[in-house]
Amino acid sequence: MKYIASVVICIIAIITMTSCKSVPKEMGVNEYSEEVLRCFDERDAEGLKALFCEKIQNTHNLDKEIAEAMEFFEGKVISYDDNFNGRSGQSVDDGEVTEKHFVPIIDDITTDSGVTYKITFYYYKVNTKDENRVGINNIVIRNKDTDTRYIIGDSD
Repeated sequence: MKYIASVVICIIAIITMTSCKSVPKEMGVNEYSEEVLRCFDERDAEGLKALFCEKIQNTHNLDKEIAEAMEFFEGKVISYDDNFNGRSGQSVDDGEVTEKHFVPIIDDITTDSGVTYKITFYYYKVNTKDENRVGINNIVIRNKDTDTRYIIGDSD
């Protein structure tokens, strides 16, 4: 009986850890940044969409926004600054972290099309007041050569 219970618990743990909804909660700043860049480089629209929080997935036409962003982002990545400098913040109520957010910056992204980009994005790792906001809320892609930008998700 203990064996069957152990197997069931293992299966549930594996399913939980590999589901798209759990990915954003598990990744840190560097992993998020690498994954966002990988999605653009490989044109993985579904992978990028899965990183967005539930609220943005339900209130935006992400398929359209991501397709347009992929068109805006020309070429394959040759190099980038992997420092991922940015800012972060958190709120603590009664000793408990109730909100934790990050705004990573992927700078000096050079593509084989000769264009240089900067990508910033806003994501909540913790948001007890609105669990539907956990994950990416927006991505801003800036073409550094033309100073134009494209935003996926909320623009605020």
